[in-house]
Amino acid sequence: MWLADAATGSWASVDYEPGATEYGTEQHGPRMLWDELEAAHAWWTRAGRPARTRFGLTVTPTGQRVWLDRPDHVLPADVRG
Repeated sequence: MWLADAATGSWASVDYEPGATEYGTEQHGPRMLWDELEAAHAWWTRAGRPARTRFGLTVTPTGQRVWLDRPDHVLPADVRG
């Protein structure tokens, strides 16, 4: 799997091997994308693994907010731990 952020040039990759319990990863750039992915997954697990249908997005001229279940339950901008 490859992750990329064109804005910063950051990237991460992992090679899946059937039956393995650990996988080699590589990442480069100012954003550590694999670390961010792991942190987001940990947050999602702690939140009870909510279905994607429970998430929403509000976009205004001043920014955007991702929320869970209702617009006033805004997710933290940084779920990296």
